[in-house]
Amino acid sequence: MKFRKVVAATLLAAMALTACGGNNSSDKTNATTSPTEATSDTTDATENSNEVTQTSESNSPAPGDMGEPYVTYMTQDCGTLNYLVTNKSVDAEDGYVHFEENLLETDKFARLKPSLAESYTVSYNAEVFTFKIRSDVKWATWDQKEYGENVTAHDFVTSAKYVLDPYHASLNAWFITDFVAGAQEYYDSLLALLDEYGDDVEGYKAARDSVDFSTVGVKALDDMTLEYTMINPTPYFPSITTYGVYCPVNEKFLNEIGEDDFGTKGKESILYNGSFTMTDWTLEVEKIFKKNELYWQKDRVHIPYIRYFFVADEVVPLELYKRGDISAAAITTLYLEEMLADPTYSNQLYITSTSSQSWCWAFNVRETSGEYANPDFRTAALNENFRKAVFHAFNRRPYLKIYNPEEEAVDKMLSGAFMPVGLCVTEEGKDYTEFGNLPEVIEANRNNYDPDKAKEALDAAKAELGDSVTWPIKIRILGTSNEVSKAQSAVTKQVLEEGLGTDNVIIETVIYTGDTYYTTVDNGAFDMWQFGWSADYSDPNNYLGTLLKDNDMNDYGFEFFPSYSEYEAAYNDANTTYDIDERYEKFAKAEQIMYDNYVIIPFRYVGGNYAINKVQNPYDSLSRGMYGNSPDRFLDVIYGTEPITSEEREAQRVAYEAEKEAIKGK
Repeated sequence: MKFRKVVAATLLAAMALTACGGNNSSDKTNATTSPTEATSDTTDATENSNEVTQTSESNSPAPGDMGEPYVTYMTQDCGTLNYLVTNKSVDAEDGYVHFEENLLETDKFARLKPSLAESYTVSYNAEVFTFKIRSDVKWATWDQKEYGENVTAHDFVTSAKYVLDPYHASLNAWFITDFVAGAQEYYDSLLALLDEYGDDVEGYKAARDSVDFSTVGVKALDDMTLEYTMINPTPYFPSITTYGVYCPVNEKFLNEIGEDDFGTKGKESILYNGSFTMTDWTLEVEKIFKKNELYWQKDRVHIPYIRYFFVADEVVPLELYKRGDISAAAITTLYLEEMLADPTYSNQLYITSTSSQSWCWAFNVRETSGEYANPDFRTAALNENFRKAVFHAFNRRPYLKIYNPEEEAVDKMLSGAFMPVGLCVTEEGKDYTEFGNLPEVIEANRNNYDPDKAKEALDAAKAELGDSVTWPIKIRILGTSNEVSKAQSAVTKQVLEEGLGTDNVIIETVIYTGDTYYTTVDNGAFDMWQFGWSADYSDPNNYLGTLLKDNDMNDYGFEFFPSYSEYEAAYNDANTTYDIDERYEKFAKAEQIMYDNYVIIPFRYVGGNYAINKVQNPYDSLSRGMYGNSPDRFLDVIYGTEPITSEEREAQRVAYEAEKEAIKGK
């Protein structure tokens, strides 16, 4: 498995005070909308097929009056409409999620549900996935004229073939090559051919058909039946199909527009199968998406249009909101006190839910030498009682209050596990974090601060370490020169030095910049720091795999901890278990090993910011999924002229939680 070091590069921005208010963020930091509450049924494996089947039932809300449009600003415009090549969030969230759909989507309970696929089956060993494509999904032009035949299984094969051609330089090709049988080999063969022809593009295009695509595990068994075959058993593959790289492409249109111009020549260079079409786009001026009247579930679209307008200068979203220029805004700490004191707005504010972005603190026990080495810290950090003392001394609440001073917000941000709540949910509605002993472990981790336990553990550590180290232990943390980072470093220093005593530890900050971060980390010139991850797909291995010794996110030397071999064995056992409930149970036990041995300290989930918007039905309309395209779509969402009140929002939340509890086990 190839993991991407994506979160670390955002440290300079992520550690600053940030809040998301764009899109329709009624209860998530990354604006989401929700799919229908179409249910899915799982039938027992049959004697002949050894397959389980998931199908959809129509349960869309009755069509009502059209709500208000959604209007927001942008400081960066889409670079392309080609959803098969881009990995930029702006191209997805402010672009193709509005007009292209996937085989599956996530619902308001974060469960996977059918979308362009009306049903799918999974082979007994989770290696073959067969999707039945809906027959009523129309292709439309930007001006909502029907184009040719409806979406078929062949369109997904065309899409995969396009992505796997290195000539197109898809930045998301790994989403296919890492999982689908024969995909990497096909890609590598074309890459060798591309190198052979060099600048002779036409020669390459003429020669590439000699490479056999039939060896790739993406096949149209008939017009409406699509089959994917995996390299290895991959029970979480359905969640991977929720990304743009798995959206379909009409081959006839692709040939007409030309592969080089597809999605790069404005609104006319793309076909649409989703809830909106792009009717106007002037780069870095304005873009408008209009409700698609040819959309197969148009009754779920209650927004007549979405409008983005470009702002070149730095703006204050709150001021735009107050003027009525935009439909939603984040409330930064700079304006929070003012808004809470204003009777016009105080009863309309809410705290956003957390996202899949999860941060932990860790001890660096890599073997380093020379000027970057800190042998006393490494020796101490390999002692379990020393790590336990740090764990219980680390009061994280003062740190989190830098992001949001309100206790309710701090409670949302404060994490008790690396794995975020809501990422992995069974068909019966049971969250991964409810498996094994994780509920108790998470609660204990959230309430880690205990000065008495910290002192007890530190005394034990000092007795065990004896004269193998010199006290106080220097602990180097990382930071930048901006004011927010300085505040964070100061809080960390205060908390740990007060909790452990300056005769035992001294906290020093190593300053880095965007240019020097990776050099600093690669040199091991730090002792404790944060690492983070955001979801690529819905499986615990996406997070817990980053703790393995060969993973490129492992900058901390996790393999040197005495408990590592136990963790690795438990991880591998879980990762080769394909029944979802059993898989989650085993992963929960593996994750607990890291906490029981104080190897990592769960810190925060991104979110918990104040915001305001005019969504009328936040709990009925917004997907709680933490991956893929569903969370950014505007399905079922209704915008009004004014925000709902805090009391109305709370009533909706209570009803939602009751409904969520009721579906468990069904």
